Amino acid sequence: MDIKPYGKYAKAMILLRWIMKANTVDKLDSPILYDFYNQVIKRKVDKTIFSSIEALRKGYLNDQRIIDLTDHGAGSAFKSAHKRTISSVASSAVSSSSKCELLYKSCQHFGYKNGLELGTSLGISALYMKAAHHGTRLTTIEGDPMIGELAKATLEKEDIRAITGTFDKVLPQLDIEKCIYDLVYIDGGHRSDLIEKAMHLLGPVTTQQTVLIIDDIYWSADMTQAWKDLKASSYYNVAIDLWHFGLLYYDERVKEDIDIKMSPVDKRWTFGFFR
Repeated sequence: MDIKPYGKYAKAMILLRWIMKANTVDKLDSPILYDFYNQVIKRKVDKTIFSSIEALRKGYLNDQRIIDLTDHGAGSAFKSAHKRTISSVASSAVSSSSKCELLYKSCQHFGYKNGLELGTSLGISALYMKAAHHGTRLTTIEGDPMIGELAKATLEKEDIRAITGTFDKVLPQLDIEKCIYDLVYIDGGHRSDLIEKAMHLLGPVTTQQTVLIIDDIYWSADMTQAWKDLKASSYYNVAIDLWHFGLLYYDERVKEDIDIKMSPVDKRWTFGFFR
């Protein structure tokens, strides 16, 4: 299944249309959304708490060691060549600091006792997730053996369980543990068929109250469709599109389904005639 990402021009046009439709705080008439806005979008955090994580990122960006990679999904930046420097992995396959901060605040807002990440990469996003709740259990899964082992030593020092293996092999093993995950971040695969397979495998280890975070929902037309299909499911009644990723969950307080695009930064996108 050959999935191509959006080109730069197409992505720019999609973003422009997205900005025009994104809701500002003026339009958040739901107390649930207004609370999310204040706790996740508007709230400022002391960035010094991320200093050690960002120092690790900087180290990876300067690391010229060459490693062999195994491509497991359409989102891989390395389909054409399997030998890459750690620096190139860090620059093209690791979420930006601003995106990681948004993930951090989202994890803090929802809280979790048992968190799961599908797609470790070099472990930067997992460290941000753990920073949101130090006393909780976090498991992260990486399909590439070399990258997985590279991140494992650092993650385990922070009490993050790092597992190397493909989702279809590892997730059934998690089912045996009978552990229910209340927050899941899917940051791997970047293909609708892999997302669908992951959702099926996640069934036994999640509930309707599990908060689901889908990364890169505008990476390709296929991923955007996967996001739309997930939103269409009656399993969830809240869908928040933050451009960088989408959040899905069920809230019993919601009387009518919520499906909203919300700017990931505290900024009034709409002007005059767009209101």
